Amino acid sequence: VSLDDDLVPGPDRDFLNPAKRAETYDARERSADAVLAILDDVGVHDACYLKSEYQTIRKLRTGDFLFTVRTFVEKFADLSPAAANNLADNITHASNHKVS
Repeated sequence: VSLDDDLVPGPDRDFLNPAKRAETYDARERSADAVLAILDDVGVHDACYLKSEYQTIRKLRTGDFLFTVRTFVEKFADLSPAAANNLADNITHASNHKVS
């Protein structure tokens, strides 16, 4: 991974900078009203990110196992209409089921 200045900063890149990380990610110190004001100001589509992971486990010829995790971070605004619809359907489906 290159950290050249010409790369577009994203949430994962901001995570490498402790000061920026605290400013961006530590919503615990912000009141609910402050968070809602940010969302009202820029909109959910520009203020929120979707983080998803793709995990695999493979058995190598040596008998060892290789576990990999690929992480994807996208702004809600950058989701395709189909991906946004799938996300909404999954959230609706999950909210209709109680976990015991």
